[in-house]
Amino acid sequence: MTAKPAPTANRFFTATLAEADPEVAAAIGRELKRQQDQVEVLDGLVANGDGGNGAVETAVKQRVRALCQRFPVYP
Repeated sequence: MTAKPAPTANRFFTATLAEADPEVAAAIGRELKRQQDQVEVLDGLVANGDGGNGAVETAVKQRVRALCQRFPVYP
């Protein structure tokens, strides 16, 4: 990541984040997309009620296990 020059004083409060720091704006955009994808998975599980959705549940379970192994709460 390269340092971006700060917006000039007269643009400090009016410049958009994308104008002031495009890399940070892009990272925030990627995080928003990731969170929206997670919400879609949860909505899909809720929509199926008690019957659930085995394929989605299995995929999510695998991702959760991988994350728990990568970032253990109690190492």
